[in-house]
Amino acid sequence: MPLINICGVSIDFPFEPYACQIIYMEKVIESLKDGKNAILESPTGTGKTLCLLCAALAWQDHVKKVTTNSEDEILLHLNSNGNQYWNKLKKSQLNISKINVVPKIIYSSRTHSQLSQCINALKRTQYCDRKVGMIASREQLCINPKVMNLESNTAKIYGCKSRVKTRKCFFYNQFEKAKEILSSETKIADIEDLLTIGKKKSVCPYFLSREMFDSADITFMPYNYLLDSKIRRLYNINLKGNIVIFDEAHNIEQVCEDSASVQLTSINIASCIEELKVLGEFIYSIQSTDAIIDEADNESRSDEIPDLTQIIHLKQNLCILESEFHSIDLGNNANAGLTVEVNILFQLLNRCGFKHSNKLHFIDLLEKCSSFIGMSSEPTLTKHGIKGLEKVQEFMKTVFFDEIGEEFDSIDNLEKKLSACYRVFIQENEIATSNRNNKINWGSNKNQAVNGDKNRVLSFWCMTAGRTMKSLAGCEVRSIILTSGTLYPIETLKLDMDIKFEVELRNSHVINADQMMVSVCTKGADGEPLNSSYLTREKISYTNSLGNSILNLSKIIPRGLLVVFPSYGMMRKCIERWESCDIYNSMMQHKQLIVEPQDKTKFTLAMEQFYSKNSDPLSNKGSILLSVARGKISEGLDLSDHQGRGVIVVGLPYPSMMDPRIRLKMSFLDDRLKLFKFGIDGRCWYKQQAYRAVNQSIGRVIRHSRDFGAIYLFDERFATADSRFQLPLWLQSNIVISNHFGDAIRNTCNFFRNITIKYPPPGLGCCESISSVPIEIQNQESSTKPSRIKSRPNISAQYSSKVVSFATSLKDGSQDFAKILESYANTPPIKKPESSFTSTSLMDILKRAENHVTEIEILPVKRTFNETVCEVDDPEKNTRKVKKYKLVALKGQEKVKESNEYSFIIKRLFNEDVQGFISYKTVIEDFKKNTNVDTLFAGLYSLLCEKDQPGLVRDFYKFIQPEFQTRFAELCESVLGLDCMEGKENVEIDPVVSRSNLLDCAYCLASPALIPLGAPCKHVCCFECWKIIIEGENATRICPKCSQPIRRRNLTRLNIS
Repeated sequence: MPLINICGVSIDFPFEPYACQIIYMEKVIESLKDGKNAILESPTGTGKTLCLLCAALAWQDHVKKVTTNSEDEILLHLNSNGNQYWNKLKKSQLNISKINVVPKIIYSSRTHSQLSQCINALKRTQYCDRKVGMIASREQLCINPKVMNLESNTAKIYGCKSRVKTRKCFFYNQFEKAKEILSSETKIADIEDLLTIGKKKSVCPYFLSREMFDSADITFMPYNYLLDSKIRRLYNINLKGNIVIFDEAHNIEQVCEDSASVQLTSINIASCIEELKVLGEFIYSIQSTDAIIDEADNESRSDEIPDLTQIIHLKQNLCILESEFHSIDLGNNANAGLTVEVNILFQLLNRCGFKHSNKLHFIDLLEKCSSFIGMSSEPTLTKHGIKGLEKVQEFMKTVFFDEIGEEFDSIDNLEKKLSACYRVFIQENEIATSNRNNKINWGSNKNQAVNGDKNRVLSFWCMTAGRTMKSLAGCEVRSIILTSGTLYPIETLKLDMDIKFEVELRNSHVINADQMMVSVCTKGADGEPLNSSYLTREKISYTNSLGNSILNLSKIIPRGLLVVFPSYGMMRKCIERWESCDIYNSMMQHKQLIVEPQDKTKFTLAMEQFYSKNSDPLSNKGSILLSVARGKISEGLDLSDHQGRGVIVVGLPYPSMMDPRIRLKMSFLDDRLKLFKFGIDGRCWYKQQAYRAVNQSIGRVIRHSRDFGAIYLFDERFATADSRFQLPLWLQSNIVISNHFGDAIRNTCNFFRNITIKYPPPGLGCCESISSVPIEIQNQESSTKPSRIKSRPNISAQYSSKVVSFATSLKDGSQDFAKILESYANTPPIKKPESSFTSTSLMDILKRAENHVTEIEILPVKRTFNETVCEVDDPEKNTRKVKKYKLVALKGQEKVKESNEYSFIIKRLFNEDVQGFISYKTVIEDFKKNTNVDTLFAGLYSLLCEKDQPGLVRDFYKFIQPEFQTRFAELCESVLGLDCMEGKENVEIDPVVSRSNLLDCAYCLASPALIPLGAPCKHVCCFECWKIIIEGENATRICPKCSQPIRRRNLTRLNIS
């Protein structure tokens, strides 16, 4: 493995790193060495997690190896280079002996699944022998069946505590006997590994993980364990002198705000009152009768029984709070809610007896009551639970305490600080059905939770992430590193964090520019503007256009396709509309549709189905995943290779303005900017949230250096320069504005045909790729599957199979696709006419692959439309100019010579595209072996139409066996709009036609055409349409249906009988 030296630190990397990976590791080392905070953005697929782990652990090893003589020398090394962390320690006059001489690494991510991916990456490095800790909850690690069968997470916590304290848990007792051996034997373990060890050795995985944490070099845990001060204290997480890393930190602002926010409802207050009432009655009964609580628990818990008088006092205060809460006047529209000042909240709590002076007493009492009920086995107590007690306790801790757990010296200072970063919102809403059905005894009428099916919610919302982040930095950490694939705009993030970030990086991507295609589609397949704003998203014309556009792309994008909607509501409405007009069924014919469910269990099953369908070696269809921005699909989902060849972002996913928290956040930012001239305004923040969601969705595809994919932005608002500036830096130069949907279709065909040549995709699942699957197996499923191509693996099958689906869909309804092509009337069509020949036996000519063609008579072209022309270089002049010549079949010449003429044109066409000519030969040879007309047409279509030569596709009709000509002609007529049947090429249009035979206008689709004029190619357009085509500002002077050149003198007025 390569050994890389960066700033004196030797990093053992698994492979030769890319330039962007070296830059990333340099920034990590700079941050750790100098004790600075860092914000590092590196696109998805650049290996940032691997770089981060290797660089951090290598630096940790470097510190260990500096000296083993004394701690003084290590501290001297940490003090080198003007170390800011060391200066900070000296200023705070900390006890040096309590500082971790070798800093530990605390690595966090959003979910446990993401942490498991990090641990698996660590296992594949040279640092796999390090001691690793994993912090997780009892709910995830407990294997005691009696505890796991308890209903709520809170019940499991107290059930575990009770059994551990009374020595009733067999798994904990076994762990206590062998904890030192187990913790030393277990090196790297994620949750699954810990559970496996626990079940195999009959020891407690939860306490094993806690034991490993103390001696670990690196510890993994979710965000909330670090950001929530209450959880930090619960798990005794020591951050002093250590390194804190936040991976996937694109949404850390929201997590910070959520960890410092709390809500209290009237139902919570009523539940707490009822739980205290039941607890008081139980304590009174056992004290009055001298009853024993529990024979096993008597000695250990007799001193933990809450004081009855204090319980009664607390219950009275809560009854007053409930009454005061409902007496607040919310105005005429209670559902809209009311925003109040922070000092109003403290005045309310003060009237209820909850004051700054007695807050500790009430918080301790609530904790004692919760613990007593949770650890009790009495059915009288356990059936009511402790949800109300916990919610009131959480509310008190958040309101009265600072994030680092230090209470304020006065209520004035508390109110002043909280007013600067909090907003209080009170709202009234309907009680959910689930709440009505809860078996909760609300007690007497005096303690009713709601007034007539109404529930009031008091929200204490933190409006800035800086409050939480400053409390984290206040724990005297050495360095804080935020990293993700999408952190833009970094300047705004730094302002909101409210701590210094002196190391900064916006890294480039590891892929090349030709591995991605980025298309902004301003119009749909039928020309309807694509705009998902609230004014247009409800229109039937918009949803239909959106569905048809996705349908068209699904036919040519191989394998997996991700479609991202702004919201679940819009996604459901679109699906309902598509089902009613058969668009949904049409999509299902080409790819399986999978809709992202909101339920966690169903989501896992849906993703398994999506992965399986895209990896199926016996089917080339793949699947479409319909998902939602900011949903489950946006977090850590890996759609690499076949799983995600394309992503379609539908509109701009702005947060809902109906959410009161969004409105308050915008108002808070406006006020802060106005008063303190600090930060950004609310509208700017609102816009950034939409583009962050877009950027996160884009990052689901293109996951490694050999991956490739297409990105489509379906909204005309993406076409503005400001919108493009908000997108990731690494793709901005690749953005193409497609004002006609046909441009996007053509670019997609070109992209996937070319990219599979340069970057052959890997095999499908555990099997071979489609191109290497035996022909007999493929033909069992469908006769239209692409057959094996030996000389060009993973190229023709990967792309042509999609064009085959284009063609095979015409079997049952060729008119449907013809209508789709007509909808691209505004797209500049193909401009070059082609030659037509009458000969056979081309197969032998191409097989020999002759280098030149002889005996071709070349005549100057006359300006008559009925003669078919082709562009070739003038052999007599050494110039770049191109002349037009007519190819004339020589009478009496052998058929092989006539085929040579076609071969000559083909070779000229692929003169500078050697790989294209090889692909052309492969298509012909493949047809000779398998005689699959659909595959032949797909191959010719993909190769020749890309070079604007549809006429050459039609002319190939002359060189195939008679039994296959009918099918080939059908495909030419339906897909190209060209008639290749013998004897019909020079048929003149009768000046008098019947109305039943009159074609619709090929340009505007008017039926019938207004003042119809016919062209020599037999196609008809309105007079005004021909005028636009021939004399308009963007005149193409070609037939909009078959691309034959048209001049005004060639048109014939049609008399309708």
